[in-house]
Amino acid sequence: GSQYATSSNLSVGGVGANGSQATVAGASGAAQAARPRRRVPTPRGGWRACGAVTCSLIMALMLIRTVFVMPVEGEELEVAEDEEAAVVTTGSAPAPATASPIVIDDSSGGLYPITSTSTAAPPGPAPPSATWQTDGPPQVGGGLDESAQEQAAIAAKNAKLEASIFCAGQIGCSTPFFGVNLGGWLVLEEKLLPAMMQGAQDEWEYTKSLGGPLDAKAIEAIHHHWETFVTEKELDELKAIGVTHCRIPVGYWLVDYDEADGFVSGGERYLFRLLAWLKQRAMKAVLDLHALPGAQAANSGSTGRRTGTAQFFLNAALHQRGRQAIKKLAGLILQMDTNILTSDVVVGMGFVNEPAWDYWDTSPGIKELYEAMIPEVRKILPREKCAIMLSFAGPAMRSEGMEWLTAMRNERPEEFAAVFYDAHIFHAYGDNDAPGRVWREDVDSCKTCCRDPALLQPLVRAGLPIIVGEYSVETGFGGQDTDFQQAYLQNQLSLWASTPGIMGSFFWSFRTLTSPSSTSEEGTPASLLEVMASGAEVSPSLRGSSSASSPPTSGMCPKEDLAKCPDIFPGNVLWTDDCHWQTA
Repeated sequence: GSQYATSSNLSVGGVGANGSQATVAGASGAAQAARPRRRVPTPRGGWRACGAVTCSLIMALMLIRTVFVMPVEGEELEVAEDEEAAVVTTGSAPAPATASPIVIDDSSGGLYPITSTSTAAPPGPAPPSATWQTDGPPQVGGGLDESAQEQAAIAAKNAKLEASIFCAGQIGCSTPFFGVNLGGWLVLEEKLLPAMMQGAQDEWEYTKSLGGPLDAKAIEAIHHHWETFVTEKELDELKAIGVTHCRIPVGYWLVDYDEADGFVSGGERYLFRLLAWLKQRAMKAVLDLHALPGAQAANSGSTGRRTGTAQFFLNAALHQRGRQAIKKLAGLILQMDTNILTSDVVVGMGFVNEPAWDYWDTSPGIKELYEAMIPEVRKILPREKCAIMLSFAGPAMRSEGMEWLTAMRNERPEEFAAVFYDAHIFHAYGDNDAPGRVWREDVDSCKTCCRDPALLQPLVRAGLPIIVGEYSVETGFGGQDTDFQQAYLQNQLSLWASTPGIMGSFFWSFRTLTSPSSTSEEGTPASLLEVMASGAEVSPSLRGSSSASSPPTSGMCPKEDLAKCPDIFPGNVLWTDDCHWQTA
């Protein structure tokens, strides 16, 4: 047959639309002798007879056209998925696909890729590179050089991975997942466990009050807590209200135990049991290193041992030990993934929770830690199996962290694929309850529906993948009833669902232990199980499923009149700015 495949497409070293091979190699001498006149394909799919010299010129021009990516009218360009072949093909533009929900393809051994014919963009302003609802590499416009095309293909590949990595068995990737923190379990926190800790500021002090980590009383008390605080009953209740993911705070002593640190050992086997329970329920987990040696932030009980300074960044030996703990936690995740009882459950890990921002650019510091440890962890955990969540200090949106992560994802796209911005968004802890403020019932709905979208805009514009690692219905004042809390939660979930780039969220936290005489104590946040105790239904469209009996709502804050939002400018808004609905 002809040296040139009968295809309406032209490719360089690739395959035509009908599956036949198309090449630009010249014919052999024997073929030339046998064929004094040859034919070449035209851009419109026809054929043209020509002599040897003319054919050579025509083929050279067509090769130049292909290499320089100049499609003819009615054609689009595609970047081939086969990176080794480095194929650039042109073909007729496909008809617009009809919208359909994104579904999970489980044929890849648990890596959760997504497939969809939907080409609809997510709601709201689109980021520079879409972070979900992609179906293969993006269409690349003319004029891009080879390097730019390669970067575009890598970005599209990474976006597809990032959109799918957190998917659980019962939801698709088109809706952010609904998750919860298991706070106060493997790292004791006084605010969550006032009835148990009886005034102890942290786990270290509580253990010491019971005689230390080797004392039978301390061992019994801690192990009893691990045994009873998270049970199958709680997991079933969480699953029933739509929770699909659990973020599990752990301390460095779980993977790097030394009795001299003052903590009780043995938490690992309880973690293993929990992960097995999650797998039985088709739920997923993120392990977050909440406490590092010496504490990553001052005066924080969530670090295991409250200190006056962040010694993790001030003591070289403690910092190095913390780096080793990060690697050991990655190794533990890998170990869990190789066990049939717990495989494919852990889909993410966090290096450090809310580090003190004073140490962002110091040595050692937060930025230095992240740049050093991401490649180290990737040697243990592949990006296809485990996301990395980076915390950037507390509830504020840190522009330095955002700019750095954006730059690193551009400069080192392969290494920083599946690295997420971990945003913590609260209205308490210095916002609503800032000195001199008086709380009003409308302030939290206004902040959620009007101010917080503006706070998130820089992350959206940067095209960063986002996980809301912590949020709550706390106001900083207390005393709100469950109706208020449920409306507050619904508004927040609608914001996450309406913000491009947000893949899911983890409510803080799932339960608390208060004294028998009270269902709430001062400083104790409302837990998810408490908020939902009255049988309230989280809107199905905001937690990843729907039913005929409960039609989904859509859009951000569907029960609020967004036309009454005050004027807010994304470039100037601060997370401590007050907000009230306009009345006129």
